[in-house]
Amino acid sequence: MTLRIADAAVEFVGDKELEELLHRVYVVDGFTAADVGASLFAAAAVRARGKLLSPEIPAAGSPA
Repeated sequence: MTLRIADAAVEFVGDKELEELLHRVYVVDGFTAADVGASLFAAAAVRARGKLLSPEIPAAGSPA
């Protein structure tokens, strides 16, 4: 399996999905306090810090 990385502006990652992922990984797992995470992981704040990369999701039915 080959993992490809895409610019999240191209391989669209929505604000809600981004915030939920970061909250689950960093706040729920105990790495960041909830009050800090609320502002630190707001989608606008994350996007303002630079380019956002994400794994490229293969189209349905295409080989992984």
